[in-house]
Amino acid sequence: MTALVIENAERRLIEQEPNLDHLHGLSDERRQEIRRSLAGFRHAAQCDLNNCPVGFCCRYKHLITHHDLCRIPFPMSVYCVDCREWRDIMPYHLQYCHNAMCRMPICVWQRHRNDERPARAA
Repeated sequence: MTALVIENAERRLIEQEPNLDHLHGLSDERRQEIRRSLAGFRHAAQCDLNNCPVGFCCRYKHLITHHDLCRIPFPMSVYCVDCREWRDIMPYHLQYCHNAMCRMPICVWQRHRNDERPARAA
């Protein structure tokens, strides 16, 4: 695949993410970084290809796997670059994800946690 085809595929994935214009105090550059990360994580969580043509897929697959396997305990994990990138983006993913079948580990964990909660009496 040519670089242009890959770039266009990435651009289409990013354009599917929420606009984030309502997040005041963030630069346009930071909003674009967040949108790119959201698109990368969302794509990587559902991609089953070993050699995916989407350029950022491999990076985000690595981050998902790393987060599950990282052995640095929480207070010190703030120094782990990969864990920090995960933690910075997941609140945005949780806020905007409405897919009941989302395969992002944080969504799976959140659904599991919600299923375990006892129903409140009315």
